[in-house]
Amino acid sequence: GNLTTASQLDELKKLAPSVHCVRGDYDEDSSAPEETIVTVGGFRIGLIHGHQVTPSGNIQALAQVQRRLDVDVLVSGHTHQQSVLHFESKLFVNPGSVTGAFTTTGEDVKPSFLLFAVS
Repeated sequence: GNLTTASQLDELKKLAPSVHCVRGDYDEDSSAPEETIVTVGGFRIGLIHGHQVTPSGNIQALAQVQRRLDVDVLVSGHTHQQSVLHFESKLFVNPGSVTGAFTTTGEDVKPSFLLFAVS
């Protein structure tokens, strides 16, 4: 989420034609879904932007979304802070911000992204 314009998604699709995207709280294009589920190998991976989760980035709140979506892995963002957490035998990942965008947590944001391999 928060690609902000459809042209940015088009650019991503040039790099990875099968890219999956969800709507962020600053996206102009409202055609992207709020959440989606992708199956890779035998794993169900849920994608959300994260602005729907209160308090922001809270593991218990994220776990509620994970259970509702019935996914093995939940990928979320919004905080712009990279994290990988195991909780209740599930995996929760936040790729952070590839641009190092501002965060309201007051912490320094280092640009980051996530490469996820399933075997």
